[in-house]
Amino acid sequence: MADTVRVSFSPHPDISFNNTLYVHDAREVNPDFVSIYEKKKWLVFPVDQIVKLDSPLADGFKQHKHSKSTKAYQLDIFDFDIDNKKSLFKRFVNLTGAFQLSRIEAPGDTVLIGAFYYETYDKYTKKAPLDTVYSEVINNFRTDLLLDLMAVTTDSMYGNKSEMKQFRPGSPVVDKNFYISTDAYYGYTFWGFDAELYFSSPHPGCSAEIAACFVSCNTKTGRALPLLPLFPISITE
Repeated sequence: MADTVRVSFSPHPDISFNNTLYVHDAREVNPDFVSIYEKKKWLVFPVDQIVKLDSPLADGFKQHKHSKSTKAYQLDIFDFDIDNKKSLFKRFVNLTGAFQLSRIEAPGDTVLIGAFYYETYDKYTKKAPLDTVYSEVINNFRTDLLLDLMAVTTDSMYGNKSEMKQFRPGSPVVDKNFYISTDAYYGYTFWGFDAELYFSSPHPGCSAEIAACFVSCNTKTGRALPLLPLFPISITE
């Protein structure tokens, strides 16, 4: 048994991406799917609540050609989910998303600009209609995403791209925002390498949380350091 919660896009009238933006939904779900969670009906029977948009997700972010621009971009959606979480004293929805932006040079020819990772939390009250809660979260996020796209494609008033912790320039979307950094060195009688493995969980605006591991091997000293975990740290400006 399942119920459907319908939500819709209501674009902010003053916010738009000033270029053509093609959007491709790379998720392996229906184009209008947002999330699914369980709700107790009559406080007893578990019922799945399927949250869907009234149109494909990609259509909500798509931007038509601007009269003063000849530039075109492609936005690929790899992850978009809004999880409904509850506890005894609080209720909130957790939005996560992963997007990849490329510049279109010619038909079939694109240049990668970078990836965006998002994670937001929004509280709501018990009496708030869930379709309204989801719609507000989605529409607020749409505004934030378009502002971020403008910030990385133009020198606009909307922000400094170097300070955007949710943006990874030149990098494609990776699972769980996982990165590997390696460095090798050698001489006549020795060789060695260093490697870092780290996960980062960026948040829109001004902070990021990073957890990392480090490994090193050096044949000259005969020492090899195993994976050394580093405690997660938060970076806040």
